[in-house]
Amino acid sequence: MKIKRLFVFLQALVLLCTLCGGLWVTAAGHPAGEDHLFWVTHYNDGTVEGAGTIFTEEDTAGGWWLHVAFAPAKPDGVYEITAITNGLADGSATAVKVPEGGFVWAANYGNDYASMESGGINYTSDNCSSAMEYAKTWTVGQQFTIHGVDFENVPTSTAEMKWYDPGYLCTATIAPYNADPLAALKARLQELVGPDVEGAVFAWSMEAATDEEGIATVTLTVEELVSPAELRCVLGQLIYDHEVVTLLTELDDQELLDCVTTFPGENWENMTVPARDEEQNELPGTLDVGALNATDDTVITSETPLILTLRFQLKEGYDLGGIYIPTETVYGGDKGLDEVVGNGDYVILQRATAPETSEDISEESSRPPQSGDGGVVWFALLGATALVGALAALKARRAEV
Repeated sequence: MKIKRLFVFLQALVLLCTLCGGLWVTAAGHPAGEDHLFWVTHYNDGTVEGAGTIFTEEDTAGGWWLHVAFAPAKPDGVYEITAITNGLADGSATAVKVPEGGFVWAANYGNDYASMESGGINYTSDNCSSAMEYAKTWTVGQQFTIHGVDFENVPTSTAEMKWYDPGYLCTATIAPYNADPLAALKARLQELVGPDVEGAVFAWSMEAATDEEGIATVTLTVEELVSPAELRCVLGQLIYDHEVVTLLTELDDQELLDCVTTFPGENWENMTVPARDEEQNELPGTLDVGALNATDDTVITSETPLILTLRFQLKEGYDLGGIYIPTETVYGGDKGLDEVVGNGDYVILQRATAPETSEDISEESSRPPQSGDGGVVWFALLGATALVGALAALKARRAEV
C-alpha cells in the first residue's frame, strides 16, 4: 500500500515537473512570417503615452510599458530579442539594457483622458494596441527583420499629425526571421532540457534516423558512464509535441510500449508507459520511459547498455520536430539501492527533403552545454526493488480503473 501511494506521488511530481518545464516545442520550420506594424513614434523619450519609443542610449520608460531589447544578429538588418519586461497589465515592468549595436523598443497603451470628467487628450489608438498585442507573442531568442526605421527620423507618412490623432500612420514594419529553423529549434530544446546535473553519473543519449516520408526511429541509449555506478534501473520522461509529431509505436496487451530492443541482461522489465496525471488521464505527448531489474546480476554499463527505440512521424506541413527528456526527470538506482542522478537530452526529427537546411542529422546526438548552476532533481529516487513493487502497483491500479 505504501508503494502504491508512493507511485501516485511520483506521478504527481512528474506532472508538476512537466508543467513547470515548458511542455511543447513548436517546430514548423516554415519561412518567415508576414510583416506587422512596428509602432514607432518617438526616440529616446520615455515620458509620452500611447507611444512606441526606440531607445538607442538608455531605456527610461516606466513600469506600465512593454520593454523589448533587440541585439544585432546576422545577416545585417536582423535583430534578436535578448530581454523582455512586460508591465502593460500591472505596471511591474523594469527598464532593460540597450544591447551594444542594438536598441530597446518600449510601448504603452496610454490613457483616454478625453472620456474622463476632467477631459484632455485620448492617447489610445487601435494601431498602438494592435502592435503591442502582436508584441506580446514575442519571446527571447526570436529574430526579426525591421523595415522603415533609420534610428533618426520617426517613420510616418503623416508627419503633420500627432501620434495620438486618429489618422496618424506609422510606416515601420517588423517580421519574424527564421532562415535557420534547425538552429532555432536546437536552441529551444537545449533551453528546455536545461543544464547538466552536477555530479551526474549517467545520461540518456538520443539519435534519430528520419526517412523522406518523415518517419523517424528514435534510439535512446544509457551510456557515457563517468563513474562505476552499477545501474539496475533508469527512468525518465520523454516529451514531444503531439501537434507536430505522432508516436507510431503500438501498445501491447499489458499496456506497455513495446519499445525495448536491447536489455542489459535477463529479468529486466520495460517501464515505458504513457505518462498520466493524478486522475490517471494520459498526458498527451508525454511518456515515462525506462527499465528496471531487481534479480539479474547483469547491470547497465558501457559494455552492456540499455537501449530503447521509438518510432515517430512528422505530420503534414511540418519539416522539423523536437523530442526531449528534461534533465530533472532522469534518475535511477544502483545495486545498493542508492539514488543515481542522470542528465536529459534531446533529438531533432527532420524530413530528408526539408527546405533551407543542409545539415544531415540522421546520426546526430546532441548534448546540452555545461552550466555551473546545475539542474534541480524533482523526485526522491527509488531503488530497483521498490520500483518492481511500484510497477505491480501501477498494473493493479489500472485494473481497478
